[in-house]
Amino acid sequence: MALNILIITYGSLGDVAPYVALARGFIKKGHAATICTGETFKVLIESNGVQYRYMNDQMTGLINSATGRRSLENLSNIWGFLKVAFNVARRIGPIQQDIVRDSWEAAKSSQFDTIIYSPKAYFACHFTEKLDIPSIAAPLFPQHIPTNEFPALGFPPMQFMGTRYNLLTYQLVELLGGLFGGKHIKDWRAQNDMKPAYTGLDLSSKKSKRTLAVLNAYSGELCPQPTDYASSVITTGFWFLDQKNSWTPPASLVKFLEHENPPVYIGFGSMALAEASELTSIIVDVLGQLNIRAVLATGWGGLQCTDQSSNIYTVESLPHDWIFPKVRAIVHHGGAGTLAAGLRAGKPTLICPIFGDQPFWGKLVHRMKLGPPPLKQTKIQRKNFGIALSDLIENRAYKINAEKISRLILAEGGVEYAVDLVEELVGAGSRNSGPASTQLEVAND
Repeated sequence: MALNILIITYGSLGDVAPYVALARGFIKKGHAATICTGETFKVLIESNGVQYRYMNDQMTGLINSATGRRSLENLSNIWGFLKVAFNVARRIGPIQQDIVRDSWEAAKSSQFDTIIYSPKAYFACHFTEKLDIPSIAAPLFPQHIPTNEFPALGFPPMQFMGTRYNLLTYQLVELLGGLFGGKHIKDWRAQNDMKPAYTGLDLSSKKSKRTLAVLNAYSGELCPQPTDYASSVITTGFWFLDQKNSWTPPASLVKFLEHENPPVYIGFGSMALAEASELTSIIVDVLGQLNIRAVLATGWGGLQCTDQSSNIYTVESLPHDWIFPKVRAIVHHGGAGTLAAGLRAGKPTLICPIFGDQPFWGKLVHRMKLGPPPLKQTKIQRKNFGIALSDLIENRAYKINAEKISRLILAEGGVEYAVDLVEELVGAGSRNSGPASTQLEVAND
């Protein structure tokens, strides 16, 4: 029987596009799919044939404000996160409250069979408790499921402290989630006549037992699943939103790409730093010194360049699945979606991270010999960027390894696998078909 599925997420394009890809996968199998996220992405969602439900865009506005841009530069580790969180708590609190309210309105708008949610929207598992339907968490990177094998993102590795340290870092992340977002969940539960309950960021369901399963939307070939994950935690592969067939490139870009020397792609997406103009100046100078051609994607302010030259083509944005196969290498901020698209295209990668999961992916790319060591955006100078860019282009091992992992990533079929899993988990127990016959083990060990 057909399922009716709600997906809740918010953030930048990289926080939304994978879920649009998943929704399209459900629709192709005859199910109904709806996404609740910021209004900025309404056109993207509906143009892909997916139903949209409203969520305010205040968080995006805060991130792109002067205060938000300065804050991003201090989010490279957990201590920077705490400092920023306390500094902007007064502004974020009301925004979070509105996001919970808008998401609940979406959850009530139809008889959904399940809610799939980004960890940023972890309040969704409280909605499903009220609605008496299952919820499924869908992280885009390995952050919220405790493991002995490595610490939570943002924490330094400390092997001399043993596995207890690694587990402790996840407990801290869980508690911090409750500290900064728990009040709004408590308020929502009280308003909806629900008993008080644990409000930490508990995707593993050890305490709440609300989440049916966790589907990791990244590649197990790039980041193998820890052996101590419960059987209800499954790494599916990346969820790719292909857009190349619906996009027409400018004739000038097509001509630029016809040159016998393929360009490098450089773009930092929606990561808008306070000193974007200075960063752009450094990049343009290095490209000129090394005589390297480049497509420069300015995004939402990550770079600021209006000058065209014979060696540089500037564009605000373009589909990664269209441009990446046409370039020789890729330089980006390390968002999971951009990383996935670049590696699927089999291209050597240099990651210039700012915060969150980006440093993690940067270190992983270098460890797997897919590109140079990560270079923090706030530390970029002409000399170190020139060295990294030269290494990216000249080291043949990066190209060979990137082509190998491309074939492995393509074979995973992330969206199709995730859709099949949701059908298995929820389909038999949907509103239309009676009790479930099979379920995966709930992660409560």
